[in-house]
Amino acid sequence: SLAIREKSLGPDHPDVAGSLNNLAGLYKDQGEYTQAEPLYKRSLAIREKSLGPDNPDVAASLNNLGGLYNTQGQYAQALAIARRASAIYRQRIMAGGTSDAAAQEASKNQGGFGRHLSLLARNADKEPEAQIADEAFQIVQLAQASGTASAIAKMAARFAKGDDELASLIKRKQDAADQVTKQEVQLVKAASKPPQERSAAIEQSLRDEVVAAGKEMGAVDAELGRRFPQYQELTRPEPLSVAQVRGLLKPGEALLAYAIDTDSFAWVVKTDGASFIKLPVQAKEVASQVATVRSQMELGGNGKLQKVSVDVLHDLYKGLIAPVQAQLNGVSHIMVVPAGPLQSLPFGMLVASAPPAIVNDSDYASVDWLVKHHAMSVLPSVSSIQAFRLFAKGGTANEPFAGFGDPSIGNQGGSVRGNGTGLAKIDIATAYRSLLALVTDKAGLIGSAAEIADVETIRNAVSLPETATELQAMAKTLKANEKTIWLRGDATETKVKQTDLSKYRTLAFATHGVMAGQLKGVGEPGLILTPPKQGTVEDDGYLSSGEIAKLKLNADWVILSACNTAASDGTPGAEGLSGMAKAFFYAGARSLLVSHWPVASVATVALTTNMLKEYEANPKQGKAQAQRKAMLELMNTKSHPEYAHPLFWAPFVVVGEGG
Repeated sequence: SLAIREKSLGPDHPDVAGSLNNLAGLYKDQGEYTQAEPLYKRSLAIREKSLGPDNPDVAASLNNLGGLYNTQGQYAQALAIARRASAIYRQRIMAGGTSDAAAQEASKNQGGFGRHLSLLARNADKEPEAQIADEAFQIVQLAQASGTASAIAKMAARFAKGDDELASLIKRKQDAADQVTKQEVQLVKAASKPPQERSAAIEQSLRDEVVAAGKEMGAVDAELGRRFPQYQELTRPEPLSVAQVRGLLKPGEALLAYAIDTDSFAWVVKTDGASFIKLPVQAKEVASQVATVRSQMELGGNGKLQKVSVDVLHDLYKGLIAPVQAQLNGVSHIMVVPAGPLQSLPFGMLVASAPPAIVNDSDYASVDWLVKHHAMSVLPSVSSIQAFRLFAKGGTANEPFAGFGDPSIGNQGGSVRGNGTGLAKIDIATAYRSLLALVTDKAGLIGSAAEIADVETIRNAVSLPETATELQAMAKTLKANEKTIWLRGDATETKVKQTDLSKYRTLAFATHGVMAGQLKGVGEPGLILTPPKQGTVEDDGYLSSGEIAKLKLNADWVILSACNTAASDGTPGAEGLSGMAKAFFYAGARSLLVSHWPVASVATVALTTNMLKEYEANPKQGKAQAQRKAMLELMNTKSHPEYAHPLFWAPFVVVGEGG
């Protein structure tokens, strides 16, 4: 194959680089390292020459060569190669800005970032530990660039100073980024033509245009940094250093970040330093353990609580927390940046010491749950702490509370929102039918298909009359006027969209939440509200994540008292936070209370109202601490010993600013 391509395309064609790479890979797998190395190097040289030094194909060749050195035990050389490949992707991820392009670029180099971290942990050249920890901390942030983090950056930008000059600079940067993407595609096409059709002049011109557009982005970034430093700091996905995070933390706080893969790692950052620790766990094992416990967080077929594998939760503690426990001693609030399967489990459920035998539900109260030791909140990314903490200094909404719930749906009450007694009885896929709707945007352009919910299917979801009591209790706790609660026929999409929600510090939606997975590829995750007689694009009884993102909020927190609002959005490789959570961040929420599984309504009323009471009584303690106290109170409810089961107290997590 290589000989044919060299003869027909010439020795410096990108397709020749591909054949060289494949042949080198074969030799590597055979252990023929001396034969593999020159082929990898030649492949790299061709790609550098034809595509430019910062092309992702060059990074791929670097990763392959670095993998060879790693296999041979040449760790210092492998680390040098990994650093160069990561630098290429760092530049590309940053160029992605607040678009989803950043997450897409990060996903392309997951293997490269993983090897980089493993080589740093090995530290063959014995570089200073603090320097290695800082480098690894920044690499894991690149690896975990996500759509949720992007949503937070966009939310940050909306609150930052904005004017025509800022908008002009942002447009310039976006145009330059688009130009890089376009010209890179054209360069690959030009360089991949047969020899007789290739033009050295055209290829060089395209390379020059890519370089020029990159310089333009750099120039705009520099100007943004000078003239609009807050905007630039919040929206540019530059990884934070350990020193920057330390400066954002308060005494008694720690940021705990994870990377879970074949090699797994944890970082603990506190005001007085940071640690980089390899963990004795692998992603496959952790995913299996998490799946086991998650399967026990729904009522059994007989309607009874399932027995929880507290031993598995203790094993998870031993693998994930015990290696860093010394660094967490004395920490009252842990901000967790989870990864992989850890995004699907509340950390407060981990069991910190050998669990007792569980005979009755009340025995769960004596389990040494991690929540008994620390208040915990979740950050979708390391950098999001910067956005949330900067906004805490901003303006505050004037009105205390607004809530929407008890929609006019169903004929019978349910005790669990969403699955089990609610939406699971409906084929949710039938709730949607794709209709060609003529939609006019701000530019006057018409057209594209819109999905409108089948209002009759929405109307048949189980009713939730107890959510009215929950919202009223929240309003009373926050000393709010009950006129800011919209129930039954008033709990509509139209009311949500027409109300000035930016006035309210706390928002609550007490209703069914629907995951994208339940829609079987049709529609978006969202919340069920009271449907109209006939559905329209503006109001079909279903507030989708796309519609949520268009709201204008200034909320300290949004309480999503519904099922599965922290669940994956149903896309391959999806993050643990759903499209709903992303949408609320983009709309302007600084903290969310979201759930990992269907919630029991009566217990939820007690949990959320006690949490708000705790927070109102002492706001300085933070939302995570208020939630922790409410969870402990719920699990020790004498009149309901079953509430000690984590199905009742553990589903909710504070996402965002928990301090």
